[in-house]
Amino acid sequence: MRKLISMVVISAFILAGLSTPVWSVDQTIQVKVDGMNCDMCPPAVSKALKGVEGVKSAEVSLKDGKAVVVAGEGVKTEDLIKAVEASGHFKAQIIE
Repeated sequence: MRKLISMVVISAFILAGLSTPVWSVDQTIQVKVDGMNCDMCPPAVSKALKGVEGVKSAEVSLKDGKAVVVAGEGVKTEDLIKAVEASGHFKAQIIE
């Protein structure tokens, strides 16, 4: 039985074409967002950030004036800044 399970698991990996590891390291990035002044701003910023390839989540706070982004390791911070600034009259910078 154990041998059969091992064969099924190995076959699944082969069929899925997984030549790279299944896991990846996520990064949490904080973005300061200036120019948000109404309740419509956070959803616009969130949508823009989630549109960046590799972004898994984006929580935006009007009160704190920032976004917390969870993204795959290949996401570039410059792409996040560009997305925020292209979504409205916002100015963005990464919080170190």
